[in-house]
Amino acid sequence: GDYIRSPTTKTAFITLIITGVAFLSIFAYSFNDDSIALTFFFGFLFSLAIFNYVKDFVTLYKWKSQIFDYLDREEKYQNCKILLTENSFTLFQDDKETIEKWTNFTKVHSTVEFISLEGKENFIIPLKSMTTSDFQKLKDIISEKVR
Repeated sequence: GDYIRSPTTKTAFITLIITGVAFLSIFAYSFNDDSIALTFFFGFLFSLAIFNYVKDFVTLYKWKSQIFDYLDREEKYQNCKILLTENSFTLFQDDKETIEKWTNFTKVHSTVEFISLEGKENFIIPLKSMTTSDFQKLKDIISEKVR
């Protein structure tokens, strides 16, 4: 991942660059002129831009860390099975069993690469975890059960 071109940090980074160039220009000009107030003003704006970028950077960093931690936890499971019933979605991972009622899911996001189910528990089911036909069947069933 890129911390400069990410949608989360892109605007803050562009603002940082613009205010940085303006601040450095005004700062260099202030050596020839005695207008220190303009230098302080752009220094303050540059400081705000740095703070904003760092805030967005930390948000993105924490999000990426959570994703890596989640993937590391999921990678440790040897067996993963999904059981779909009329009332619930059940995920078996080694000795762990997670049952979620269809009515508990609040949001479903489906792409060609994965299915994401959000509710009391969140699930991400990648295409690579099953055959394409099974993945399509799962997508159809989930779209039918969760509206």
